[in-house]
Amino acid sequence: MPEFLVVRLHSAAADTIGAVAEWIVMDGSGARRSNVQSGPLDLAVASAASRKVIVLVPGTDPFVAEPVL
Repeated sequence: MPEFLVVRLHSAAADTIGAVAEWIVMDGSGARRSNVQSGPLDLAVASAASRKVIVLVPGTDPFVAEPVL
């Protein structure tokens, strides 16, 4: 069964490199395969090996724009 790394960025993470985030490994049925971990994003890289990554961001942080040419 495939595993996924789910990363949750905190609101401050949108503006700061190396900001604090939380992540967990889940299997295809949604069961936890690891404990929740937190820290700088570069620590989550090891957990991403050979897994699809899902990133959750606060709804007020993404910026969507459409350029006018």
